[in-house]
Amino acid sequence: MAIVQKRPMQLTALPYCVIGFSVIVSFLLGWSEISRSAGAVCTNLQAVAEGAQLEGSTFTVSHAGKNVGVTQDCDERLILASIPKLREEHIFNHFITDSSVRLTPHSTTMGLCAFYANMYIECLYNTSTTDALHFEATLSSPDDYGRATKHPLYSFSFNRPLFDKIYWPDFSQENLMKTAPRFRFSEWFLSQVKEEKLNVEDFAPLMRR
Repeated sequence: MAIVQKRPMQLTALPYCVIGFSVIVSFLLGWSEISRSAGAVCTNLQAVAEGAQLEGSTFTVSHAGKNVGVTQDCDERLILASIPKLREEHIFNHFITDSSVRLTPHSTTMGLCAFYANMYIECLYNTSTTDALHFEATLSSPDDYGRATKHPLYSFSFNRPLFDKIYWPDFSQENLMKTAPRFRFSEWFLSQVKEEKLNVEDFAPLMRR
């Protein structure tokens, strides 16, 4: 995957850092570790975008002077299908089983979407004069009949002073959710997360036997 190598990074159970579902945190904690060369700066926005697209996450940018709008379209089927390859590249923790992923498909997909969003924002600000940014993410997910349906996933704002304040070598997508102004998950996603929490509570003990 064509991404800039940088600092070690943890992909944890992102939605539950905000919502507070402790069962899911313990179940999915330590999603992955990403190896990047210490001190490297993300300067190839195209490489980040192309690498993310290969894994099912596509970025679209609109400009109005120094104000930028970014839309991230995440394809759940493609993202979940990429997990074996991501495990080989040490992007997805190999200790998280396929059974675990099947119990939490939306949460797992969102975590990888947020990882790519974090990288994209860093690289965008490093390679442009962007000031204010509005970010919206969507998730295409199969409905009960197997048809892909697009849903809002999360949204937030960002700005140049916040970018300058962040020490990016140690900044993760969990912190993006805490620091980005007006970060919000969609009502649809929150409802899916609650269902996945119940799935884990019901089935995780059986999987550990």
